[in-house]
Amino acid sequence: MSDADRDRLLPHAQDGIEEYDNPLPGWWVWIFWVTIVFSIGYWGYYQLGPGPSVVAVYEAEMKATAERQPKVVASAVTDASLAALEKDRDEPTLHLLLGNLYSQSGLPEQAHQSFDEARFLMGGKLRR
Repeated sequence: MSDADRDRLLPHAQDGIEEYDNPLPGWWVWIFWVTIVFSIGYWGYYQLGPGPSVVAVYEAEMKATAERQPKVVASAVTDASLAALEKDRDEPTLHLLLGNLYSQSGLPEQAHQSFDEARFLMGGKLRR
């Protein structure tokens, strides 16, 4: 590109400001076209081709998460234990039961709090 082409002013001016007609650098134009081609290929692979859909990825992640989480023992809560706990809400057994459920559900902070409360209700000291 010659200096005359590089310093060519465009025929319009706004508020006394004139604009040079500078082309974009070649590397920038190539990156622009490569991104367009890549996006078309990406769209085709995931929307039209064999790529996994967003729904399939979500369902796979939810299944893997469910498998990683420990199973909560359903037999830990019975009608008899709930009826006994309704009579006395400060019963330490309630907090021990909740602590066990929390620890089996993967909630260690809540489990520690429930175990501490049960220990306190049984006459012990709270751990902090």
